[in-house]
Amino acid sequence: MEWNEVISLVKVDTVNDKRGISIEVESEPREVFANRRKLTLSTFYSFHQSGLDPSASFEVRSQDYDGEQRCIHDGVEYDVSWAQDRGEWTVLTLVRRIGNA
Repeated sequence: MEWNEVISLVKVDTVNDKRGISIEVESEPREVFANRRKLTLSTFYSFHQSGLDPSASFEVRSQDYDGEQRCIHDGVEYDVSWAQDRGEWTVLTLVRRIGNA
């Protein structure tokens, strides 16, 4: 398989600070090879019905994906809205982060 893109995956954890307030802590971005996929009409329609606008889709090796919730591609941040494990490959469907919309 030919890899045509590099994406950065970011894991987000929620921890309590010293005052007991929950805050999000992001891991350092981790680069992985990926293939851009076209969004199918059925995917776009099902996400749109849920009030989401899918922006991109990438396929990565399943061993490279560790449940990260964010993705960065070409300087744009996305939330991983759906990760579909297909054995050796995992398809990530991404939506734009509100701050970058």
